[in-house]
Amino acid sequence: MSRREPQSAAAPAISDDRSWARPAPTTVRLAAYSIDAVAVALVAMTVALITRSGTLTGIAVMEVVVILTLLEARTGITVGNLVLRLRTTRDDAPASLGAARGALRGLVQLGGSAVGLVGGWAVVATGAADPAGLSRSWADRVGRALVVTVPPSDADLGQHAPSVAPVED
Repeated sequence: MSRREPQSAAAPAISDDRSWARPAPTTVRLAAYSIDAVAVALVAMTVALITRSGTLTGIAVMEVVVILTLLEARTGITVGNLVLRLRTTRDDAPASLGAARGALRGLVQLGGSAVGLVGGWAVVATGAADPAGLSRSWADRVGRALVVTVPPSDADLGQHAPSVAPVED
């Protein structure tokens, strides 16, 4: 007998309509990826300046990439996603990707990044051609993921609890 994930009664309804999702535009996703690339480059430069070792710099870059991939799989955030208020979710429910989907997505993204260091941006840009109109890149489709915008909270909008009006004499 195979082990299956428990599903609620609402799961089929959620996966069919995706009304919960506000897909992030490809341009914003490219900006988030660029911020992530800058974060990785800063780590690489820092390690290279301190150690003057290409081997240690390469190891540090691999560690940062793995950490960012795991962080995104478990929480939906990366440095760029956090700055631009994006989250990576499953494409069928508003939940984190999990390790398997995150790993598949990460491998496709890594494969693109290995192509002249600009392939990563090309993979993200494939979201502009998503036939479903959800801005999903090739990596998202393989990992069954969706990058969504996070709506502003009441605190971000400046809406606070109602205050008591001052009493005039």
